[in-house]
Amino acid sequence: MRKQKIWLFLVFFLPVISVCGDGVYKKSGKGFRDLNKNGKLDPYENPAESVEVRLQDLLRQMTLEEKVGQLVHTLGWNYYEKDENGQVRLTDLFRSDLKNRYIGCFWATLRADPWTRKTLRTGLTPREAAEMTNAMQRYARDSTRLGIPLFLAEECQHGHMAIGTTVFPTAIGRASTWNTELEERVAEIVALEARLQGGHIGYGPGCCPGIALVSGGRGIRGRSFLEWEYGKCLCPGVAGRKRGEWRKCYSHVETLHGLRGA
Repeated sequence: MRKQKIWLFLVFFLPVISVCGDGVYKKSGKGFRDLNKNGKLDPYENPAESVEVRLQDLLRQMTLEEKVGQLVHTLGWNYYEKDENGQVRLTDLFRSDLKNRYIGCFWATLRADPWTRKTLRTGLTPREAAEMTNAMQRYARDSTRLGIPLFLAEECQHGHMAIGTTVFPTAIGRASTWNTELEERVAEIVALEARLQGGHIGYGPGCCPGIALVSGGRGIRGRSFLEWEYGKCLCPGVAGRKRGEWRKCYSHVETLHGLRGA
């Protein structure tokens, strides 16, 4: 399972790893980013190489601690702060965790509710969120040993749980419609809003108690027919498979609970 997660991370991000930000070097007339700052073009930095070649080269250079760090999900809302003047900055904890723990994924970075203690005043507007997550990615690229980008996982149970996003009915309400086409449209909007603010992973209700209650909780291996159907429609909705114009915008997003229900 750990190896699978590392592969998923690298396959998703290797195409992105050479097109983030500044610091383009030239070799044989082509630009590349010296992510590990060694003054040469490594295979994992070379977009002309195959994914397999880049993957193996990056894995070879990673320490065991760095590989484990890529599997860790920490509480992302602790990694920024907003002062009384509305200035947003990355925290010392953010820098420390990337430097000492090699964290690869943050969870609920943009979440704003009583638990996170992020309010309309201390939380981030969509624009601030996009600027802050870009700053996080720049730091990961420029100030870590291998320049590996971050995964940002967001809560998306009935809309992206962040300031300024669309709030949809909860799972039990949506399930009561038995309208899977509508659910796919909801998933598209949630994914678009989360991706525009920097999110890559959305936790959604593909298989959850709300849907189970509506359908009586009966079905294959404890999963009801409605749960399966909703799980199957969430994935293409979030990934934009039926509407190609959205695919490029949030092609890295899948709902984990949705995948379980597919």
